[in-house]
Amino acid sequence: MITVLNENRYSRSQGSPLQSSGGPYTISEGFVCTETKNATTGAIEIRPMTAADVTASLVAAGLALEPSYAPSIAPTNGAPFTVGQGFDFTRYNRGGLIGTIQDALVVIDNNLVQTNSGVIVKANDTYVIDGKVYWDPTALQFTVTATSNVEVGIVKNYTGTNGSAVTSLTVKLNVFA
Repeated sequence: MITVLNENRYSRSQGSPLQSSGGPYTISEGFVCTETKNATTGAIEIRPMTAADVTASLVAAGLALEPSYAPSIAPTNGAPFTVGQGFDFTRYNRGGLIGTIQDALVVIDNNLVQTNSGVIVKANDTYVIDGKVYWDPTALQFTVTATSNVEVGIVKNYTGTNGSAVTSLTVKLNVFA
């Protein structure tokens, strides 16, 4: 789950629909996304950032604040029906729009994010306080590896065992656009 600790009035974007062409796309909460313009309607649409986007130097729109799918009612571990933990549909984009966040201090928690790839924070990386953190659009994970990845922000804290079992990151997000 993405927990926002500090933001300013311009940190959140308006919600945008999932990109209608080229998909299907699935966005989990916390994924780094990019915006595109629908060629027919002119509407701004959102989709997960891909390796091709990084190669093409597209600018990220920010981290997704909600998923594009309804999360499971019961988590894989822990108590079901936990209010506010993403397992009771409180964080699902019922209106079909997905907002993003940038230029904010956020916590990204492996235990509370449900993704198709499993965990969203690469657990066996060695994170450095005030060091850079990146988004790997192929593995769909946050990492310390810069090569072919998008710089997301600066690590301010982490939980777990650094280098082997990191479970969450506190990150000061960049201003992307």
